[in-house]
Amino acid sequence: MGSPVGELGRDADRFDETQHEVTLTHAFYLQGTEVSQAQWAALMGNNPSHAVDSCGTDCPVDNAGWLEALSYANALSRAEGLPECYTLEACNDVSPGLGLECDAWSVNAPGGNPYLCAGYRLPMEAEWEYAYRAGTTTAFYNGSITNTDCADPGLGEIAWYCGNSGDAPHPVGQKQPNAWGLYDMAGNVREMCWDGSADYPTMAVQDPTGRQSYYVRVVRGGSWRVAGYRDGHASYLRAAHRESVETTSYGPSTGFRLARTVLP
Repeated sequence: MGSPVGELGRDADRFDETQHEVTLTHAFYLQGTEVSQAQWAALMGNNPSHAVDSCGTDCPVDNAGWLEALSYANALSRAEGLPECYTLEACNDVSPGLGLECDAWSVNAPGGNPYLCAGYRLPMEAEWEYAYRAGTTTAFYNGSITNTDCADPGLGEIAWYCGNSGDAPHPVGQKQPNAWGLYDMAGNVREMCWDGSADYPTMAVQDPTGRQSYYVRVVRGGSWRVAGYRDGHASYLRAAHRESVETTSYGPSTGFRLARTVLP
C-alpha cells in the first residue's frame, strides 16, 4: 500500500503515501460502481446532488456527507434484512441527504471492528486501494502516469477527470473497469472511506482502520473537476493518492461506494 518515492505526482509534503505492507484477513464485496443518484433516491427519498439536471440519475450521488453515507449503508442493510453496521447518536433533526450532522457514532460489530459488520459499510482505505489496484502496482490500474495535470494519454480510457470531463460528472460505469470489474475507481467523484485521516505506519499492519477519534476522514480516487481545483488532476487519480474531508463536509465532487464483509 502506498507509492514508491519516485512515482510521478507523489506529494509527500501534503499526503503521506509511505509504502508499507498490509494484510487484509477478511474477504469482502465492493460495489461495482459508485452509488448513483437513483440508488440514493430510492432508499432515502431525496437527492442531495448538485448535478441533477445536467447529469441525470445515473450519475453518482454527490453532496452527501460522510455521516449521510453511513446512513445510506444502514438503509440498504435494512432493505435487505441485514444488521445495520452503524449507530449514529446525538443527530440533528434532518434527514440524511439534507444536511445530517451527528455528535457520535459507533460500529455494531464485535469489538466495534468494522471489518466484522454483517451489513453494508464504507470500505476501509486499505480495502479501497487493494480493490483499485486489482493486482497491479502502477500509478493507475491501466498503467503508469505520464502527466500530472489534465493530459495523461492513458487515463482517459478509465476515468472522467479534468482532461475529458467537460467540468461535470458523468453516468457511472461508462469507462473501462479494472481487472476485477470495478468502474470509476479513478475519477468521476472522490470516494469516502471509513478511516480517519492519519499518516501511515512505517511497519507491516493487519486490518488497519485509521485514526478513529478524528473528525476528518479519508477520500480516494480523485474527481471530474476542472476549474479552480486540483482533485481532478491526474496525480490525484493515482491508486495511492489520499485526501481527506470533514465528517460534515458536503461537496459536488465527493461520493462513495459500499462494501460488505464476507462472513462465515
